[in-house]
Amino acid sequence: NILARNLVMSSRFCFAVLLPRPDSSTRYWELPLKGVEKARSELEKYGITVAVFLYERNNKRSFQEQAAKIMSSRIDGLLLAPKFVNEVPLLLQDCNNKNIPFVFIDSSLSDRASLCNIGQPLFESGCVAGQLFRNRFDKGTVLITYIQDEMDNEEVLTEKTRGLKQYLQEQGKGITVEKLLLKTLHAPTIKRELSKAFKQLPGIKGIFVLNSKVAPVARFIEQERKAGICLIGYDLLEEDYPFLENGIIDFLICQQPEEQTYKGIYKMFESTLLKLQPEKQIYMPIDIVMKGNYKFYSYK
Repeated sequence: NILARNLVMSSRFCFAVLLPRPDSSTRYWELPLKGVEKARSELEKYGITVAVFLYERNNKRSFQEQAAKIMSSRIDGLLLAPKFVNEVPLLLQDCNNKNIPFVFIDSSLSDRASLCNIGQPLFESGCVAGQLFRNRFDKGTVLITYIQDEMDNEEVLTEKTRGLKQYLQEQGKGITVEKLLLKTLHAPTIKRELSKAFKQLPGIKGIFVLNSKVAPVARFIEQERKAGICLIGYDLLEEDYPFLENGIIDFLICQQPEEQTYKGIYKMFESTLLKLQPEKQIYMPIDIVMKGNYKFYSYK
């Protein structure tokens, strides 16, 4: 292959990846790392190296330290999930000053200087949740909740909520929406707050968890035997399997996190070496995972 041989002869590029470190509180970030490893193994034959920088979740100092390491390194592209929105601009300014392309994944953040942005259409994912609830019941209350995370981007949560509310409003006034913020993964606290919500809102028919931490809510529903609750969350994690299997979790809206990082690294490769300009916004499919198909979902 003449193209491959020429690329190997001319290529000595390094792409940096900045992501949260997976930990015991959520295994979600293991999934994007799988995509990174897949792209790295495929591109190393072209002289491409991929350097991974991991910061501790909910730790701004750790993010800053890893960003500083990147800024002091010689890199040719950066892929990041910009979870600390107030800390990201300094890193992006450094990339702009050095003409280093950068790609966003798993985020609604957009920057005119970015090479491209890869992620799920957030508003539409909320609309899909509304359709799923509406197919289960036409009267009652949907409780929107999420377990607060310092890395959460309010715009992401707002857009998902807006999509759900708008869809349900367009379908009539039979389903109302309430919101509950859970500030900890502490099981007794989750039990207390959700029990209070069920007491104050006896018409709860559905719960919409706005992030990947749906398992603690599912555990509450199972332990408290809250029959007939339609539970929808985001992203398929191993801890969700038993709750899907026994019908506690009805649906998970998934966004292929492994594919996002894989695509992002390839877009930097194509832009840097092949001089191909990617589309500015790459939307991931809104995948609906449930008991009948979770065993076959590709990134599981």
